[in-house]
Amino acid sequence: SFPLQHPVIYTLLWAIAIGLACYALWNCVRAILDPEHRGQGGKSFLKRVGYSVSAVSHGFLAVYAFQAALGAAAAASGGERSVAQVLAYPGGRIAVGLAGLAVIVFGLFELYRAIVSDVGKEFTGSTLPAARRRMVMQVARLGLAARGVVFPIIGGSLVAVALGESPSRTQ
Repeated sequence: SFPLQHPVIYTLLWAIAIGLACYALWNCVRAILDPEHRGQGGKSFLKRVGYSVSAVSHGFLAVYAFQAALGAAAAASGGERSVAQVLAYPGGRIAVGLAGLAVIVFGLFELYRAIVSDVGKEFTGSTLPAARRRMVMQVARLGLAARGVVFPIIGGSLVAVALGESPSRTQ
């Protein structure tokens, strides 16, 4: 069974929950305030709809992660069963390990973007008031940083499973 009481697992669940909630909030900001100045027409509208869908889906995942951290979620999730199924295929461990490494790299790139990159360059010539612009930029950095922390945790878990966990133990 999944040891929710283990301090490391418990801490990671909270980190994941907070990270997902922050990313959902950032997508809400992107969908509603349009800080990237995508506008209202055609592709821009679809992009903002995508941000809305992403906000809702990440919000649901955040709620589930908060429930898991509080001990309210079921021990075995569909995701664990799916990983076990992939591990059972020939080359499954390699596929899960590579997927885990890809998730880690993506997360580190997001962390890099949050810390080093020019978050907020989209606001050049913006009509947003300065105080709101600063707030949106901070939410953007927080959301990117949260993903930069959460994704390597998830990827590391996949790599760990690929390296040593038997498929029957992940069910």
